[in-house]
Amino acid sequence: MVLDANNGIWPSKLATSENDLEQERRLFYVAMTRARRYLYFIVNDSIIGEKCSPSPYLAEMGLSIPATMHLR
Repeated sequence: MVLDANNGIWPSKLATSENDLEQERRLFYVAMTRARRYLYFIVNDSIIGEKCSPSPYLAEMGLSIPATMHLR
């Protein structure tokens, strides 16, 4: 399970150089490859009242995020 798969977290807002962004991409890859059977991405539409978007790494993998998903 990859929590907070949001832009600003993956990659971090603090990752400003190309080298930093590549390191973030590698960390995201490592998080994904640790899954043994299933892989879940948790994406928030807002964090502390601030609107946010999915991580660009999800789009790079060709994944689309549903506009709304309600969990029970």
